[in-house]
Amino acid sequence: MTTFSNVFVALSEKEWKSFVITESAILLSSKDYKNATEMLEGIEKKRMISLTKNKEIDLDTVEKLTYLEDGDTLAIHHEGKCLSLEFSDAQKVTEVAQIIAQMRQFTRTQGTQTPFSAMQPALIGLGVTGVLTWLIYTMATDIETGGSVDTSGRRSLYKKIFAWFAETLGTTGTLALGGLIGALCLYFMYNAYKNPSNEYVYS
Repeated sequence: MTTFSNVFVALSEKEWKSFVITESAILLSSKDYKNATEMLEGIEKKRMISLTKNKEIDLDTVEKLTYLEDGDTLAIHHEGKCLSLEFSDAQKVTEVAQIIAQMRQFTRTQGTQTPFSAMQPALIGLGVTGVLTWLIYTMATDIETGGSVDTSGRRSLYKKIFAWFAETLGTTGTLALGGLIGALCLYFMYNAYKNPSNEYVYS
């Protein structure tokens, strides 16, 4: 079995920024590090008070790895849980999966995404579009009937942005734009349903 020593990868997501594979564990950190040495030293120093968030997954607890062809997300299944990590590109996902698989002596199998899984991103987009369209349309209706929109309080910046869209687009423009985006979401849903991606599993 090939031995790997402190493989470092920068992540592309909000919660975790740095990723290291040691000979016995997968280490994650919410801080941007430049290399494995810097990260390992930083984690060791975390015994003191720190705002940095760290996580360790024992390699022996990793049960399987899953990812989509041309996808930038790797799902690590361990101890009955699943942790999805976003990398910079699909090639990096494949490289990391292969390293962990070799260390765990996993074999790879190929399948296909389920229809629901393939459609899920577009379905979420359709739901968000519907909610935002309704919100902005309601504001536009108030403005057109001479009312005013309250943009104070919590999340006032978002309220001001929505109010600007409502005033700029009006009720007709809001429905037209929401309908167009909704139609695009439906198109992507149909396309995903008809052409699901290949899914790779290491276990």
